[in-house]
Amino acid sequence: MRQGREGWAEDGVELFRLRKGRPAVGRRLVPHQVISRPPREAWDMVWLCVDSPALRGDWTRELRAAAGAATVVTIGQDPHDLDTLAGVWPRESIVQVTPTLLAYQAPLEAEVPGQGVAYWVPPGSAMGAAGARAPQVIDALRRGGARVRRVRKAGSGEVAAARMVPYIAAIESAGWSLRAVRRRLGVRRRPAARRSP
Repeated sequence: MRQGREGWAEDGVELFRLRKGRPAVGRRLVPHQVISRPPREAWDMVWLCVDSPALRGDWTRELRAAAGAATVVTIGQDPHDLDTLAGVWPRESIVQVTPTLLAYQAPLEAEVPGQGVAYWVPPGSAMGAAGARAPQVIDALRRGGARVRRVRKAGSGEVAAARMVPYIAAIESAGWSLRAVRRRLGVRRRPAARRSP
């Protein structure tokens, strides 16, 4: 388990969904089961929710042997992730999902009522899913209430992340206040268009 997250197995973690102009919504996420060895049962899907460097570890081959023909889903955003995983799994069984949220360890000042992970989903955004088995993954995500669409090719996630860095830096330097950033940049709301008589 990743450093600093050892307690998640027993107690879970508090998630806080940030919403513009409204209080954050908290929800505790507690794992159903935490295992250190792959179980001996059939799997429909295996989700690799780790960073891209971790995908290069030897543990993936042991997981491949246990998972059999399961669909493999990765959220990694490195352009080489697909080639890395294709060295372990058949390429047609791999689905790449591009997340569309910003998450971080909370709280930053007093934005949420406790410690946990705060996340923000941009309005109108939808995750992208690419791969031969994408429809299976899209169906599962939509049943869980997520917005997702099929994309021809994954790999735009690292570009989107890079574009967000200046915005995140600006917000952080302004004490995590969007209002303060707007004031600094002199951004004003666009006046409503007038109709001609």
